Amino acid sequence: MASPAELSSWLSGDRLLEIVSPGGRLVPGISATTTISADSYQAASSVVVGGGLGVGALIYDPEHWKFTPLAEQENPFAAEKLVVAKATTRPHLTVVLAPALDLTSVLPSSPGSTASAAYLQLALATDAGRALAGAQVPGFVELQAQSLELDSGAYAAFVHTAVAQVHSVAPNLPVLAGLSTAPSVGMPSLKQLLADVRETVGKVAGYWLNVPRPGAYCPSCGAFDPKLAASLLDAIASPR
Repeated sequence: MASPAELSSWLSGDRLLEIVSPGGRLVPGISATTTISADSYQAASSVVVGGGLGVGALIYDPEHWKFTPLAEQENPFAAEKLVVAKATTRPHLTVVLAPALDLTSVLPSSPGSTASAAYLQLALATDAGRALAGAQVPGFVELQAQSLELDSGAYAAFVHTAVAQVHSVAPNLPVLAGLSTAPSVGMPSLKQLLADVRETVGKVAGYWLNVPRPGAYCPSCGAFDPKLAASLLDAIASPR
């Protein structure tokens, strides 16, 4: 990785959201916004009401898993609106809406469609944009595109179309794209991740870089690989 001073200087040029556990601390030496991820409206409400004065951002991450109530999986737009409305009670809290592609498994879509195609058909990104459009909170939509990252063409096509859907209802709303060091579809190389960035960097406002550990929240993820994340940041921050 670039030296801490170089990396800190590079990251300080834009806004960095760092996800921590409730009560957790940020990595020292880097300016970041303390961010809590919530997988249900109830969890999101707890962050808004009792998240602590230092919490500056909330990610609402509904997925097809046991942590998100089925009612929220089956109607993510309604849940997103509730989360945004709740967040308006806490001044200056940034809201990131990140409906996962696997929600399409519980929503009606064309038979035989891939998750990414169904996501676009169901306009889940559009709905997330609608939930934030006109709301009195700063916000982002995050596209969990990491399941496509081993094919930069498919990744870029999905991201470009989903961004256009968001901007059709909220032209100025920033959109983030997901990248992972260990998605369930296989282990990416640094070259592959850089290709994904190169194909989308002009379309999105930034990236959500996942460095998952295999476990309850990601049972099919590959091995924990923070070195790959460090190499990606180094390559972007200090291009050679």
